[in-house]
Amino acid sequence: MRQFTDKAENVKRYAREIAQKQFQSYVGCEHLLYGLMKEKKSVAHAALAANGVTEDSIREMLGIYAVPGDVKPAASEMQYTPKAALVLEESHKQAETFHAQETGTEHILLALIQDGNNMAVRFLSFMKVDFKKLYLDVIMAMGEDVEKLKETLVQKNAAKQKNGKTPMLEKYSRDLTKLAGEGKL
Repeated sequence: MRQFTDKAENVKRYAREIAQKQFQSYVGCEHLLYGLMKEKKSVAHAALAANGVTEDSIREMLGIYAVPGDVKPAASEMQYTPKAALVLEESHKQAETFHAQETGTEHILLALIQDGNNMAVRFLSFMKVDFKKLYLDVIMAMGEDVEKLKETLVQKNAAKQKNGKTPMLEKYSRDLTKLAGEGKL
């Protein structure tokens, strides 16, 4: 199993700390986003800051949208939400995709963005962050060739379309053009 970098471990620790300070017994994606901003000397922090995100703005959003509990939970009682756990798992896949030895803050941020349906993404949407620009900023900060990445993505999408990797569409629809060509309409 892949390991997190020290900075990524710090992000997870900061996320737990802010959740605990807010009397929440869970650590969600919104807390991970806060942790990414708190880890100042990281790729994710630099990309987020370049897109107008601040630690204070995330803390403010947490104060508005996070529902506090009644009792401050012990650190051992705190669990990741299923979505946050999935994002952390997906961050390992991001690291693997970019041939990184360890999972860093940049991979956590990419996984948050790629998931697209979590509180961290909502917070960034409220802040009017351009997700395509943020994604490209992270990729460039990682030292990746953006043009090569675009080519790879286009090739993967073309291969998916060619291979008919649309199981729901194939299961619940019919190819009328094909049926007409076969004289079955």
